[in-house]
Amino acid sequence: MPEQPAPNAPRQTLQEVLERAIANHPQIELAQFRAEESRQGINVAAAAARPQLDLRANAGHSTLGAGYNDEGFLTRTRALNGNMRVDGGISLRQLIYDFGATSNDFARNQRQFDARRLETFDKVEEIGLRVVTAYMRIVETREIVAAADENIAALRRIAEL
Repeated sequence: MPEQPAPNAPRQTLQEVLERAIANHPQIELAQFRAEESRQGINVAAAAARPQLDLRANAGHSTLGAGYNDEGFLTRTRALNGNMRVDGGISLRQLIYDFGATSNDFARNQRQFDARRLETFDKVEEIGLRVVTAYMRIVETREIVAAADENIAALRRIAEL
């Protein structure tokens, strides 16, 4: 249940209410995360066109093969020159041409990001309109209550005459 403000608490302005609603509304936050996800998709698509550097390192025990020991059991024979094997390598790859797949993927991700960003703006406007409408209804209701209180006070004064 939402926390009720104290009756004598200072009232928030429309600007404060809008800022708070936009900053804390879960639908707006979700739309922002989706836009960020799409923006990261642009980075992933662009990465395919960049050079890729791979570094590889391996180390482990080395065996020559299998054989039988004196008791007739199958065993592995260790290498004679140290029991360790170490190797490594570096490779550099660069995409030269992929028949437009990378550029199309990049363009698709850019369009998706633009659409998600516009969806975020739409969600902000939708929530903002709902907040302004609710705020104005509250202001209107307070004014009606204040006018009714004044009317009651006037009627009481008339009744006292």
